[in-house]
Amino acid sequence: MSRLFRHHFQWLFIIVLVNSILLESCNLSTQTPTTTPTEYILQPTQTQTLTPTETPQPPLVVLLAPPSSDSTLVEQLQALVSELAAQSNLRFEVLQTISVSDFNNQDIELAFILPPDPGIGELAAAMPHTQFVAVGIPGLQAGANISLIRSSISRSDQAGFLAGIIAATTTNDFRVGVIYPADTALGKAARRGFSKGVSFYCGLCQPVNPPYPPAAYPLFYELPASAAQPDWDASIAYFKEWQAATIYVTPDLIDTGLDEYLAQAGFQIISHNLPSGFAKDRWTASIGAGDTIQAIRSHWQEFISVEGGLSFESPVGIAYINESQISPGKQHFIDSILSDLLDGYIDTGVDPATGEWR
Repeated sequence: MSRLFRHHFQWLFIIVLVNSILLESCNLSTQTPTTTPTEYILQPTQTQTLTPTETPQPPLVVLLAPPSSDSTLVEQLQALVSELAAQSNLRFEVLQTISVSDFNNQDIELAFILPPDPGIGELAAAMPHTQFVAVGIPGLQAGANISLIRSSISRSDQAGFLAGIIAATTTNDFRVGVIYPADTALGKAARRGFSKGVSFYCGLCQPVNPPYPPAAYPLFYELPASAAQPDWDASIAYFKEWQAATIYVTPDLIDTGLDEYLAQAGFQIISHNLPSGFAKDRWTASIGAGDTIQAIRSHWQEFISVEGGLSFESPVGIAYINESQISPGKQHFIDSILSDLLDGYIDTGVDPATGEWR
């Protein structure tokens, strides 16, 4: 028995020992090794300071409007060009004087220039990358960076026709007249256009009360080529004899001062000049180049794309109207006639090149 017990005990001991070894092996295989953490010290790095760059301003559009410019036209141009410049992401500024230094100091892309001419030829030569648009400045030629909006009267027959409509519309008994130089086609075309405009409105234009001039109204007075003040005084005497009330002065007499002289003599005036302070009460209307505003609006993209050498003739229009003499109803009527005239529905019957009837 003792031998058998020892035998079993030995096997039991071996089994326990083997199990112990196996358990120890498992514990060793699953134990997570312990690692010592490595300490990292972050060193500060130098950050580069960026200097802010200035955002470039958009190019500039300039309106040169000297103190002598027509204030109404300046206001209209300022509103229009400011609007168009903003739509094109351009800056806008109004100046009264301009020089080459203004262009050197600023990026001027487009400059609209009102008379008198500040020397556009020299400015354009010095600033070839700027587009210049001369508005109503005579004596200029279109060039590589010079464009023109002409305000001269190219259709004096239409100007005279419009003046005739205004004169007949605003004068009692149609006692109106025209004074013109006899030796120019421009004057003859305006004189015949005036006659057609008056008769278009009033037909035979027969006054109710005397005097009744032999040739009826409108009256015509021709000035010689070398006309001087005695000739002006003779015209005043003639118009007063037949009690003419409104006188039209043709476009080739605008630089003579005759219109203001007639205003001082007591006549109502239709001319191509704008009235000065003392003559405003005697000024019925001024005929001028029409829609400069529309010309700029229509050709804006051509101007800002720096396409030089453009030239536009502004149509005949009303540059000034005396609201105390011309009611809104009369003005609406005159505007409708002008619209038909420009659209070709009304023909003056005058050859503008020769001044003769066609």
